[in-house]
Amino acid sequence: MKMTLTSRIEITNFVALIWQGVAAWVQAGEMFVRLLEKNPQLYEQITEEHPNITTSTLARFEQIGRGLVAPGLMLCECPGYDRLEKLPLSQQKHYMEEPVQVYEVNDMGEDDHRSIPVTKLTAAQARQVFDKDRVRPVEEQKRILESAAQKKAISAKVRVPDYNIKGKRVEFTSGVTLTASQLTSILHQMMK
Repeated sequence: MKMTLTSRIEITNFVALIWQGVAAWVQAGEMFVRLLEKNPQLYEQITEEHPNITTSTLARFEQIGRGLVAPGLMLCECPGYDRLEKLPLSQQKHYMEEPVQVYEVNDMGEDDHRSIPVTKLTAAQARQVFDKDRVRPVEEQKRILESAAQKKAISAKVRVPDYNIKGKRVEFTSGVTLTASQLTSILHQMMK
């Protein structure tokens, strides 16, 4: 679809307003921190007076005000940003602009990696790329995926039988144990 000059201007104005709002979030966060230092019950006071403002929203503004979370992370609800917010602020800002390297096996079965913006990561890719407080190197991502594949293969091979026959007893995996005569009785009852 071809964009007209008017729509480009309108979009530019719209995006500018969003970033003005982000700047206001920073100011609100800084103010919240100042108020919180004076009043430790501020969370309760605000949520009681304004029930539509949740504790988690206030916690986010506190993080922004303390410089722990880049305010732009509030613009996207995506798995990558959920993981990114746990990193130091400098890395948050870096990876909001720069893609991360994601390990994968290509169509030829060879090791490969792609550069993917954090906003485009799937939940599985975000778990693969981000550790608690850092971005994993591609080789570490590879080892994690290989380990998960090995565990999956092992668990697929190990099948717990529904029952075990021990002499003249049958032990069911659910914990029920019957003697041969009890089982015969049950079988006779079933045959009636």
